[in-house]
Amino acid sequence: PDAVQELSRCGVQMIALEQTDQSVDYRLYPYHFPVGIVVGHEVEGVSAETVRACDGAIHLPMLGTKTSLNVSVAAAVELYHLSSLIYNSP
Repeated sequence: PDAVQELSRCGVQMIALEQTDQSVDYRLYPYHFPVGIVVGHEVEGVSAETVRACDGAIHLPMLGTKTSLNVSVAAAVELYHLSSLIYNSP
């Protein structure tokens, strides 16, 4: 949480990649660059304290009965999405 708060003070929008009651589909989140993405432990995820320190939380919607992806896969999907926003902006 300390690193998240420090980056926020520097003007970085900090977003947790974590499924919560308040998380938003990653494709619909109102990003404001610069953006920092917090990914968590493979099993335990991002701590509740760290999520609270972030500006928001996003998740990748899942189909079927599975509720999550491997953290490196989820991070790759989100980073690819962010890069597409940067390279496709006017």
